[in-house]
Amino acid sequence: MQTATEAAEALRAGIDLLDVKDPARGSLGQPDPAQLQAVLDTRDRIARATPVSVALGEFSDWTDASSLESASVLSRVAYAKLGLADMAGRRDWRLQWERLRNQIEVNANEAPGWVAVIYADWAIAGSPAPDEIVAAAAETGCAGVLIDTFCKHRGRLLEHFSPADLCLLSVQVRDAGMFFAVAGQLQSGDLPQLAQVPLDVIAVRSAVCEGGNRQSRFSLSRMESFREAMRRAFAGVGAHDVSGDHHIHSSHGVVSAE
Repeated sequence: MQTATEAAEALRAGIDLLDVKDPARGSLGQPDPAQLQAVLDTRDRIARATPVSVALGEFSDWTDASSLESASVLSRVAYAKLGLADMAGRRDWRLQWERLRNQIEVNANEAPGWVAVIYADWAIAGSPAPDEIVAAAAETGCAGVLIDTFCKHRGRLLEHFSPADLCLLSVQVRDAGMFFAVAGQLQSGDLPQLAQVPLDVIAVRSAVCEGGNRQSRFSLSRMESFREAMRRAFAGVGAHDVSGDHHIHSSHGVVSAE
């Protein structure tokens, strides 16, 4: 969600999880504090129980202490994501990642649940390898792991990871006691393949935006179509939480809308 107006539409449609980001700033584009505040106020007014997650950009975006001053609003979010692009070459990336998270928590007064982000195109992103991130996430108390794409012009999730690959990753994540979320330009046509994977969250943005463009406005009709496609794809499948950047709920899980 980019704006309070979009958030209001999605909340009234009954989504289960709302993700706030600025897609113009990248895969994990951090929203302005005022933008996040407005979405949270809208959530409190319409559906207070709906959890909100927020993208906090990449580790390398947090270059000065002023960024921490806006962290107080994070006491109102359930989950926060902090990416690791360009960190693969740093031997101390795990220590620095955890240290920054701790600093953010102090300024937030109440810690959000951290979601580690694996980039399916991790070599392009310069991010640590998936196995390294899963291990670090488990050891530093993350609530979940999201796999997403870094470069939106270099392939969708299922062009980088097969359903079998995702199953193996899901087992690693869930065996460590964390939830497993997927994103990366997912479309309704991907749902039959994703139904083969033990998922907790499916995160979508482009699929539920006008014209299928992630930087366009949220579309209620496209969200409803995606929800129906998910119901069909997951019919007879054990319950999953399926989420996305716009979160959509079905009897088989939660879809998160970004």
